[in-house]
Amino acid sequence: MTIQSKEGQVELGPFSGAQQNQGYQLFISPHLNQVELLRTGSRGRSVVEAKNVTVSLNQAHVFEWLRDASGMMTIAMDGEQLFQVSDRGYRDEFSGFALQNLSGSVILHELNIVAKKD
Repeated sequence: MTIQSKEGQVELGPFSGAQQNQGYQLFISPHLNQVELLRTGSRGRSVVEAKNVTVSLNQAHVFEWLRDASGMMTIAMDGEQLFQVSDRGYRDEFSGFALQNLSGSVILHELNIVAKKD
């Protein structure tokens, strides 16, 4: 993914059920130099973890998000771990993946989603 403007903001992540507002989102905000892991649900959004990180503009970044059956999530950007957190807010399988460009210009180069049962 390449974010081309400082104002660019992107949310991406898996959701559960028919509603895209129930699941997890990675909120990437270059102008705040911040990436947040959010849990979203019927009662709103909450920050699971946040990290100050420089998201360089006009440079392709690779995000990797792994989640195991116990709820342990590891999220990395360009091969460096951002978060490793256990959250069991959602125990069912995810039904989809959402990507939302909230502002600015963003290029999605490639998206691979692999789901496997333990």
